[in-house]
Amino acid sequence: MTAAPKNDTTERLHSLRIVREDDTSETRGRRWGLPLLFLAVFAGGASAAMWLPDTLERLSVQEAVQVQPEDASEPVTAVATAPAQAQLTMAGYLVARTSVEVAAEVPSVILALHVEDGDSVSTGELIAELDGSLAAAALAIADAEASAAEWAIEVLQAELAEADTALERTQSLSERGFSSQARMDTAEATALALSSRLSEAVARREIAALQAKRAALLLDQYRVTAPINGTITECAAQVGETVSPGNFDDGGSGGICTIVDFSSLVIEIDVPETMIHRVQPGAVAIATLDAYPDDPLEAVVQSIAPIANRAKSTIQARLTFARPEDPRLRPNMAVTVRLEEK
Repeated sequence: MTAAPKNDTTERLHSLRIVREDDTSETRGRRWGLPLLFLAVFAGGASAAMWLPDTLERLSVQEAVQVQPEDASEPVTAVATAPAQAQLTMAGYLVARTSVEVAAEVPSVILALHVEDGDSVSTGELIAELDGSLAAAALAIADAEASAAEWAIEVLQAELAEADTALERTQSLSERGFSSQARMDTAEATALALSSRLSEAVARREIAALQAKRAALLLDQYRVTAPINGTITECAAQVGETVSPGNFDDGGSGGICTIVDFSSLVIEIDVPETMIHRVQPGAVAIATLDAYPDDPLEAVVQSIAPIANRAKSTIQARLTFARPEDPRLRPNMAVTVRLEEK
């Protein structure tokens, strides 16, 4: 058997190879493209990770260089600032040291009320009139008795003067023997009796005068006047209302109005016991009213209470305003105090 030529054998082997449809150059490129893309992305991320810290470091160095002074040859001197002055801030209220609750001294009915809230009054100014008709009648009786006593004194003085004249005449006649001793004794007794009656009348006149004065004082109690200069902050009574000092003492209706001297307003703050050593009389403070936060006022520590509050563990401090006549100041207003410590 004759062997086939070599070329024929090669061609036969080549014909037996299985050729796949996607085994082309374009297909092979797509098959290897995706893995290569992932590899490129991974390599790029690694490079970025290696490059980023170095870049940040260079930027930091660059910024540090930019903040340096233009003239690097001159040394930079640090300026030391003085520490802020220590301050102590606390809250308090405005309190009037001179405040009077005006009440009736006698039980009666209010006939007229001459003031209202916000009115300014002076000492002795009439505030209210009460029904004092009975007191007025008593005063009229006392005045009449005083007048009667005065008239009685005048009559007795005239009678006594006449009796004294008769006694002198009788005594002269008796010395010359023209009058008896009996007439002399009678004249003397008459003059002595009239003198005693005159003394009694004088005493009655004094008693009547005292009674009239007492009645006038009682009647004056039905005229309620202002005991101090100040401002009416509250009128608690009305015309026609019955007021009584007994009810007032028991917390009932008896007060007519309240008068406050605004010039006596002070600030009262409760300082914790642990901070009282930081508050000294005479210390300057800045007081800011809650109603006027943009306009602080100057104040000074006036006094510190000699006793502590056991319930609150505080000690009260009192401050006065540099301008107490400020019309914005009112009792019970809230205020914040900032003390400047020395």
